Formats: sequence, C-alpha cells, structure tokens
Amino acid sequence: MAGVLANKIAIVTGSSSGLGRAIAVAFAEAGAYVVCADIGASPPKMSVAELVQSQETSLPTHELLEARWPSSSQPRATFVTCDVSMAADVAKLIDNCIARYGTLDIMVNNAGIAPEAMFPSSFRVHEFPEDVWDRTMAVNGKGTWLGCKYAVRQMLRQEPRFSDRGWIINIGSVAAVSGQPVLIAPKSAFADSQTRAIAMEYAHDRIHVNCIHPSFTGTSMLQPMMLRDGVEVVKAALEKDHPWGRLGRPEEIAAMAVFLASGSASWITGQAFTVDGGYTAH
Repeated sequence: MAGVLANKIAIVTGSSSGLGRAIAVAFAEAGAYVVCADIGASPPKMSVAELVQSQETSLPTHELLEARWPSSSQPRATFVTCDVSMAADVAKLIDNCIARYGTLDIMVNNAGIAPEAMFPSSFRVHEFPEDVWDRTMAVNGKGTWLGCKYAVRQMLRQEPRFSDRGWIINIGSVAAVSGQPVLIAPKSAFADSQTRAIAMEYAHDRIHVNCIHPSFTGTSMLQPMMLRDGVEVVKAALEKDHPWGRLGRPEEIAAMAVFLASGSASWITGQAFTVDGGYTAH
C-alpha cells in the first residue's frame, strides 16, 4: 500500500498505543503526514502482545514515524495533546494541524476507553458505576462526535486537493453487531449511528464518512483483563470465539483504515466494516 496516501494529511486520535498507533504507522508507510493526538505521547510500558517491548516500539508514535519515514519537505509526524471529550482540545487539534500542514484530508476518530475490562468477568449492568459510565460516554460518544464536527468544519473550508474533499473514519467495536455482557458503553453504537447520519449529511460535499468495527485485538486495551485473569486464560477464551482461531492484529485493522482513506474507496460512504476474524459470522 506504499504511496496510496501520498501527501495526504491525517489526524489520528488515540495514536499513542493500540489501534491508533498501528493506523498512524500504516498511514505514514502509505505516504501520509500524520498528526498524532492523545492525552500523552508515550505508549504504555507494557503491552499485551509483548510484555517486554523493544527500544523501537517504546518510542512515542510521532518519533517512530519520523525515524522510519523521514521527509525532507516537512515533518512526517507531529504530536498534539488532546482530550477528545473536550471541544476546546479538539478544535485546537484541528488548528494545530492546519498551522503545521495547511490542510486536513483524513480524520480518524479512534480514541476510546474500555473501563469494563477492569471489572470482574461476573460484573453486570446494575453494578456499573455512574461516574464510569459518564466518562466513557464523554470519550467514546462525544469524542467521536466532536472529531467529526471539527473535521467537517475544516474540510468545508478548503478546496479538494485530491479526488474528494475529505475522509473521516470512526473506529467502533464489534459490540455494535454482537451483544456482549457488560459491553454496554463502547463506541460501537455511537460510531455506527453517527457515521451513517454524518455521511448522509455531507455526501454532497464529497466528504466520505465510514466506520470500522474491530473485534478483539492484541493491544493494551485487553491488559486489565489479562492482568486480572491471566494472559493465557483470557487469550484462550477470546481465541475460541473467533473462527480464525486467534486475536486480531492491530495492523489488520489499520489496513482497512488505509483502504477507506484511499482513492480505492471513492464510492464508499456511510458504511460500517466489521474486521473480526469471523467473530460475528456465527
């Protein structure tokens, strides 16, 4: 996919770890310039996939992109601190992107939290703390909406540099199409419904809005469960629910994001793509 996003300018929220980091890497490899956004630049000290990280993978995402895909014309990547639940932070994120690169082509609303992973497997809805629910909704629901709002506002201000005016990709969850106990507050439903509504509203402006619903992948999002119940126990339990027989890899989700941000997706908008190793097929 090298070159398919050449010279496009992208923002990826939640880029310091997990799917956001993988998407930022895939975008840079495909030729894009990336504004990395998160509440902190450094990745987690311990990942689920590898409890011991190499020196390279311990680099902040924007530094990793700069090291692997340097550009003589402008920085391959930059970092902006952003709490996606705060409108002022998201607006500032867009402003920083424009100040650095002059335009915005791709917005990936990936940032999210999964506090339900911290609770025991026997945890049920009536035990869910209200303050945890409120924070989850602020990040996963409002955060996606704010990302769409401010990205669209900027895209409408600028003339198309490529075939279309802009590409927005919302990262949801397989829980949108497959109910799971306690998984009552992920981004899934919000990402799905917002994607369809906003896509319909801005199709005539040539702004693509699509969604990816990943299944369980080997990222630090699963770390609380694995620390609580054991890596092998959790891994085995999740793997048996996937016909492909394993957890997803972050780069597999990232590949779909590259496709949806490329010219190959020129007639696709308002769609949700499940990348799940067959999880929802049974």
